Amino acid sequence: MTRAIEMLRPSQIRSAFEECSLVYLPLGTIEWHCEHLPVGLDALTARDLCLLSAEVTGGLVWPALYYGTGGDHGSYPWTVMMESSEHLAPLLRKTLNRLAELKVERIVLFSGHFAGDQLDMIDQLKGEFEKLGPMKVLATAVNRFNIPDFPQTMLAVSKRPSLRGFGPRPSSSTHCPRRRTAMTGPTVMILHILSGA
Repeated sequence: MTRAIEMLRPSQIRSAFEECSLVYLPLGTIEWHCEHLPVGLDALTARDLCLLSAEVTGGLVWPALYYGTGGDHGSYPWTVMMESSEHLAPLLRKTLNRLAELKVERIVLFSGHFAGDQLDMIDQLKGEFEKLGPMKVLATAVNRFNIPDFPQTMLAVSKRPSLRGFGPRPSSSTHCPRRRTAMTGPTVMILHILSGA
């Protein structure tokens, strides 16, 4: 069975939550990452890491949100960036409220886009929902793991052949890192530990 909630029937969702009441909410954006990378890289990375993690931990993965905030590169080609979290936070807050009403016990807000504004937003949402209880919320991102040699950029991990094995690429842009690394195993294990599964 897939862990992507949008592909499941209601009976399959109920069955998955009887096994493990956990939802991963992957976040990203549409933004320029040079000519050799897809503009949806942040959300694709977050979604695939969440899917890989859900295969280990149980639970389900919400569809990725392809809007982000922060990073000061909203004018780059093929980039749509919200100027502040005021447009995104209400959508996420509504989603979290509804999942709480549906008695989901744990949520992982996982961002593939890790501009400071985006991380501040998910941390704030975590704080809000921790006060409400009983649902537990983890807010994290690909750059928050202390893994040796982990690049301070998006993590290029995917089952999609088009996203595998990014090597060195020449770049004149500050938002086009020269190296991407695939580190599926350690990241999935960390998400497994953090999710409390």
